Amino acid sequence: YTSLPPVFLKSNAPLLKSTVSVPTGSKITARFTGRGTAPIMSLADTEFTFDAPSNGKDADHRIFTKEMTLEKSSEVSVYQGRRKLLGFNLEITPDNPPEVSFTAPPSTTARSALKLAWQGKDDFGIISSKIRVWLAPDKNSADSENTSTGTDILDLALTLPLNNPTTIVSESFQDLTAHEWAGLKVYVQIIAVDALGQEGRSEAVTTTLPVRKFNNPVAQALADQRRDLARDETLTGEAADILDQLVIRPQLYYDDPVIFLGMRVGSMRLRHMDD
Repeated sequence: YTSLPPVFLKSNAPLLKSTVSVPTGSKITARFTGRGTAPIMSLADTEFTFDAPSNGKDADHRIFTKEMTLEKSSEVSVYQGRRKLLGFNLEITPDNPPEVSFTAPPSTTARSALKLAWQGKDDFGIISSKIRVWLAPDKNSADSENTSTGTDILDLALTLPLNNPTTIVSESFQDLTAHEWAGLKVYVQIIAVDALGQEGRSEAVTTTLPVRKFNNPVAQALADQRRDLARDETLTGEAADILDQLVIRPQLYYDDPVIFLGMRVGSMRLRHMDD
């Protein structure tokens, strides 16, 4: 996933004069062709014997191999008997989690979309990213700003270039006016993920989700009650009272029977939610 080319070292290379840098999790494959006993690889102060070759007709051209996953820097040496065949210094470079941050505070566009400007970077590329939104508590707690601990979380996937970019500078526009949290104060965070599944998170910032404005007073009142109930589910009685007040004013909704029935049923359901 790093897109780095393989590194080749031969036994005629100067011993212990070269340093090879590879990312953590890389594999080393050693191959020895010849006669005699199986070579031994010394790695991180531990010795490993090469795998025995398959039976061949030519005893002078037996093939020994050894493959291992690299996790930490060390000196690597390969011996056969007392003869040192190869030696070099191995430097393991870490694959760090992505770094992501906002480049500007969240804002609202002229079309009531949420605008988020952000940037991210990673050693070998970001493979996915998303926006995470959750309601801000009425009273901020000590750990509520940078982590989403509640069960009510809204994740919105972000579109990235196909080549897993190592650096990203982007803007995202999200129309959340139809969401029940529209008009409420929320926390917003950008999360980026690399090929190892490591997550990088931006600071969680507060903003108020854009809300759609209605010219019709009934539509505006219904939107307001939905927003209030999303903030506090105990306000069912107050919301039912407002629906009842709207029902008896048919001139506000052009005496539409569908709207009448919808508000009437909604009021009844709100009053019997605890039953």
